[in-house]
Amino acid sequence: MNLSTRNNGNTLLHTYTGDKIPLTEILYRPIKISGFEFMDSVLHPGKKVLVMQVHYMSGDTPMVNVVFTESYPLIKTITGTEGYLPHYTKIVRKRNGYYNFVDLNDKEKLKIINL
Repeated sequence: MNLSTRNNGNTLLHTYTGDKIPLTEILYRPIKISGFEFMDSVLHPGKKVLVMQVHYMSGDTPMVNVVFTESYPLIKTITGTEGYLPHYTKIVRKRNGYYNFVDLNDKEKLKIINL
């Protein structure tokens, strides 16, 4: 019997640092996205997952973490923007329940530009 772990071919192409955190941890916070990629969803076959390396401030402490999300509006918006990294943005939940990226004002951007 072969007990080795099988690779389902769903591995990340890039290396990410920090802990995996839920999207709600960075909701409404200014963030810097320094890298991202897409992978197939394990939980929902046929869907994609956005994997992002995010930098943000937690109080006075700079944080670097990884966020996984199946949010279609986020995936649709960020697709094709790899050449424009890093992204300075904020993720908000709209009234319709969907997550969206929004622009930062100058004061918010200054807080994270050097992370």
